[in-house]
Amino acid sequence: MNDNSVTDTRNFVIAGHTGSGKTTLVDALLYKLGVNDRLGSPATGSSMADYTDEEKSRKITIFAKPSTPSTRQRGETLNLFSRTPRATWTFSAR
Repeated sequence: MNDNSVTDTRNFVIAGHTGSGKTTLVDALLYKLGVNDRLGSPATGSSMADYTDEEKSRKITIFAKPSTPSTRQRGETLNLFSRTPRATWTFSAR
């Protein structure tokens, strides 16, 4: 069972068009927050945001999911999401 209170949870969604750098920004935030000891990159397949085989091979975010298990900072739970608007995603994922 999760002990995190809803009032102490912060959800952040980084939204933008395909290729605008959302995943790169999420990887940089995770690195700066200390969640990861290296800076991930979609180009090399080392991104923490795109971790399914299909996302790595296509170098795009396909699934709306938290980039990593929740991160605790200053007593709050942080969830980072990277997402392309639906219409843009529909055409990119085909």
